[in-house]
Amino acid sequence: MTQLRIDEITPSKSGKAWRIKSGNTWYGANKDEFSLTCKGLTYDVNVSTGDFGPWVKLMDHQPQKSAPSPSTQVPAPSKGPLPSGVAPYWMPFASNVCAHAISAGIVKEPADLKAWLLAARDAAEAGNNGDIGL
Repeated sequence: MTQLRIDEITPSKSGKAWRIKSGNTWYGANKDEFSLTCKGLTYDVNVSTGDFGPWVKLMDHQPQKSAPSPSTQVPAPSKGPLPSGVAPYWMPFASNVCAHAISAGIVKEPADLKAWLLAARDAAEAGNNGDIGL
């Protein structure tokens, strides 16, 4: 048994079956097992080799819960206070900028480091808003 996400579903040339695309692979399927409303859902199926290529047979008529798409996984940056123990989204960028300034010998004192950190934060936040001013 395999999980198959239906990215595209169209009638076959004869109209007697479905053509189902998952990733880069096309499968055939019986019309009575799938419908156009299955697009975007994931099902448990058995895959076999048919006369016209790979063929899927539906094993469970209930769609499986799919992982959320990347656009719904990452929350938008917030200007409000962060929950305890959570670093701001720009922190890795600021850390890398400061590390390069230290290794280049530009940062010699803690006050220098603070200036670089604040400049990196401001650049990241301006870039996030589309206002980087280049």
